[in-house]
Amino acid sequence: MKITNKILYYPILALSIFSIGLLLLSAYSSYFYPQDYPYLAISGLLFLVFLVINVCFAIIWLFIRRRYVFIVLPAFLLCYPQIQSYIPFHFHTEKLPEGSFKMLSYNVMCFGYLKKNNNKNAVLTYVKNQNADILCMQEYDVSKNKDYLTQNDIDEELKSYPYRNIQKEFACYSKFPILSAKLIDCKTNLGAACYELKIGKDTVMLINCHLESNKLTREDRVLYKDMLKAPKTGSIKRETHQLTAKLADA
Repeated sequence: MKITNKILYYPILALSIFSIGLLLLSAYSSYFYPQDYPYLAISGLLFLVFLVINVCFAIIWLFIRRRYVFIVLPAFLLCYPQIQSYIPFHFHTEKLPEGSFKMLSYNVMCFGYLKKNNNKNAVLTYVKNQNADILCMQEYDVSKNKDYLTQNDIDEELKSYPYRNIQKEFACYSKFPILSAKLIDCKTNLGAACYELKIGKDTVMLINCHLESNKLTREDRVLYKDMLKAPKTGSIKRETHQLTAKLADA
C-alpha cells in the first residue's frame, strides 16, 4: 500500500511543484523585457489559468494529503498582488478618503469620428458623465465644421474643467492646475504626453499614454483558432513564433 501511495503521490507532487513554478513565472512576467524574452514576457496572459490549476491542486491535496497544501499556499501569498489585480475585492464606502480624486483615461477614437446626434456626441457625453477630476484622452480630434464635433462643443460640455492642455492627439482636462505639459518621444507612431499637476500641496506627474494594440490581424486570429482546433506538427512551431513575436512587440 505504501509503495502504491508513493507511485500516486510523487507524480502529483512533481506536477504540483511544476505548476507552482509556472504560476510564479507568469505572476512576475512583467519583469522580463519582451524583446529579449518574448515567451516569458507574455506568460502573464496565462496567469489566471495557472492560478486555477494550482487551486485544483490545493483541493486535491486537501483530500489525499493535507500537509502538502502548505506547498501551494506560499505561492498564493507571493502572487497576492497579481491575484488582487485579477480578482479585486472592493468594499463599498460612502465616505471617500481625504485628498482622493477620480481620474479617467480614455481612448476617444476621434469621438466616434466626430459624429453628432441631436447636437450631442455619445462619446463626449459618456466622458462628461463620469464626473472625473482629471480626464486624459487619446486619439483626440475635433472638426472645424459645425455639423461635426468642434473644439467649442467640447469646451462647452467640459466647462467644469478650468485647466486643459491639448497637444496633437493628447488632451488633458483637469480640475487641478496644470503646471507643465510636454510630449514624450517614443519609437512607435503613438507616444505619450507628460503633465505636472498641482494637487493640494503636492506636485503630481501624470503620463497620458496611447497604448498600442496587440497588432493581431484578422488573419492572425484565424490562424490562432486553426492551431487550437487542428494543430499541425509541421507548422505549429512557426505559427506560434509568429504570434508570440507580434504580442511581444505590442
